[in-house]
Amino acid sequence: MDFGLTLPQGAQRDLQRDVIKVATEAEEAGFAGLWAYERRLFPLHPADGAYGVEGLAWDEYYSYCADPLTVLALAGAVTRRVRLGTSVLIAPLHDRLYPSRALTTLDQASGGRVTAGLGAGWSTDEFAASGRDFARCRAAGSGPRSSSSVSPTRCCAWTPPWSTRPCRSWRVTCTRPSAGSSGWSTPTRSRWRR
Repeated sequence: MDFGLTLPQGAQRDLQRDVIKVATEAEEAGFAGLWAYERRLFPLHPADGAYGVEGLAWDEYYSYCADPLTVLALAGAVTRRVRLGTSVLIAPLHDRLYPSRALTTLDQASGGRVTAGLGAGWSTDEFAASGRDFARCRAAGSGPRSSSSVSPTRCCAWTPPWSTRPCRSWRVTCTRPSAGSSGWSTPTRSRWRR
């Protein structure tokens, strides 16, 4: 069994000091992973309860949540072995290519240590703030939108040689990742969990 820790992301934290401290101490202690989650906003008058449970108050901890990939990049810069994971990125709130590009960049920069956790989301307020129709995503079963966010990543980003095959919900031809670096010598295959 492996154990991991959630990295500090809240307003009550000094991100630079606390993320570096937790990341380095967790790696020294032998933890297997460091995790960061996504919360887009903290509604003052939520349309729904926390985690989609009617009447359940949102935890004050969510009142500020630093970007998970930025937090993981900071942790990755000061560690060498521990895995870096999202628990979770809310896939329907991102355009289709964002998760692919950002996760590929983080994976390459960290030496292949990224585990991507993607979720369908539960906060109608977050969907509205992101210009997404929560009811429409739910009517479609949420899965299709989440799957379409993952398709470019699975079909292209971690599949050397760079993909020329079409994906189910995306037509992808002659692609390779463009993450702002000048050539990638050793593409890695990350673990996916849904």
